[in-house]
Amino acid sequence: ILDNALGAVECELVGQVALGDHTVFVGEVKAATLHRDGDALELGSTGWKYGG
Repeated sequence: ILDNALGAVECELVGQVALGDHTVFVGEVKAATLHRDGDALELGSTGWKYGG
């Protein structure tokens, strides 16, 4: 869990799918915690674009 994270989700790995140069991991949520309120990080605020 990252020190300054707003929250955390703990998962158990239950599967994975590999295709090309990517692997998608599938997890079952075991616990979720909100540490504090705050603005979420969003890709849009960076000016970056992700098409993957």
